Amino acid sequence: MPSITRFSERTVPIMSIPLMNVPYTASFFDGQSARSLTSARAVLGELFDRFRPQSVLDVGCGVGPWLRAAQEFGATDILGVDGDYVDRAALLIDPAAFLPVDLERQRLCDVAPLSDGRRFDLVISVEVAEHLSFSRAASFVNDLTGFTDVVLFSAAVPFQGGEHHVNEQWPEFWALLFRTHGFDCLDLVRPLIWACSDVEWWYAQNLLLFVRRGSATAQRLKPRSQPQIRALSLVHPSNYLAQVLKWFHTHRMAAAEEEEADLAALVAAYQAGSACIPPLRAISRAEAAPGRSDVFPNTRIERCFPEILLRDRQFQYETLSTAHASLRDSHRTQQAEMRALRREMEDRLVESRDTLVRIVAETERHVSETERRLAETEQRLAEMERSRVVRLARAYHALYSRSLLGLPLRLLRRTVGGIMRRLRPSVD
Repeated sequence: MPSITRFSERTVPIMSIPLMNVPYTASFFDGQSARSLTSARAVLGELFDRFRPQSVLDVGCGVGPWLRAAQEFGATDILGVDGDYVDRAALLIDPAAFLPVDLERQRLCDVAPLSDGRRFDLVISVEVAEHLSFSRAASFVNDLTGFTDVVLFSAAVPFQGGEHHVNEQWPEFWALLFRTHGFDCLDLVRPLIWACSDVEWWYAQNLLLFVRRGSATAQRLKPRSQPQIRALSLVHPSNYLAQVLKWFHTHRMAAAEEEEADLAALVAAYQAGSACIPPLRAISRAEAAPGRSDVFPNTRIERCFPEILLRDRQFQYETLSTAHASLRDSHRTQQAEMRALRREMEDRLVESRDTLVRIVAETERHVSETERRLAETEQRLAEMERSRVVRLARAYHALYSRSLLGLPLRLLRRTVGGIMRRLRPSVD
């Protein structure tokens, strides 16, 4: 059954229900047990007027409100089956009549005391099948039909919403599965409780009676049932209002075409008398794209609140706008600082260029002056050399030409020259 959700400012913007078995809390059962008991009394009151079962099995019984109501109407043998997470102290029935079973992983026919072929006049399973995986659907219906000729059954329709609804399907889907086991659908409960204020709308919308074809109970109940050719899919006004006023489905665009096509295929198969589930586009697309967020069952169970999303986006926009304005002002300040720095650098570069030009000019002037001075120095040295040679020549000529020293010098020159000629061969 759907959880009772109040729209408030504290609601999480996006709610994604994980695809796993989750233990239901005590608060979950506390929230639904009282209204479920009132609904069960109203529904079973109508059913027990036409059919008096003595033994009743409730698969997915929660704290046992439907079994409690069945006892009040005369059932003497009851058994409730649900997960081990159910608080035994909160049970509305004798804890000895409760059997803990993991409905996702365990087959009822394999669990004692149900494995001994025990039979019941009536099996109840209301708003349970949608909590089990799609792969468990066929075997779960097989479990229900294995213990009785009459099954009071309901399951959430697509987009109904609720806690851990991983396999919401139209009634025709389940009717086709029951038909494979020889069960006909008798839609005799909903017209009696549709407008009953004591019955929760999901029961009024989804409750169907499946009876084994040819059984004594079928013969007794079928004349009072409605014609079976009509479609079974109905949406209660309360469900419609809940969807329109509370929920907004995140992946509705991705699922639009396949949901319409799958509903049409299920209705056509049911009305044609088929006993097989037709190919469903939603399931095929999910199997072809494992892990994607916009495929079944997420397309049916993921919801959001547009107002909260818009408020959050507005807050993000305002935050980003403020940050952008701050960054823009900072950018403008930095641009101004960069322009000032650029002007300062350009001024320094111009100053440095002028300084370098001046230094180069002065250096060239110094080089020119140095070259000039070097040339003058070389000229002076040359002149000095010439002057020294001249002076030496003059001194030598003066000495050589003098009568007193001339003859000795000439003799000395000849003597030295002869000695040098004699010494040269020995040196070589």
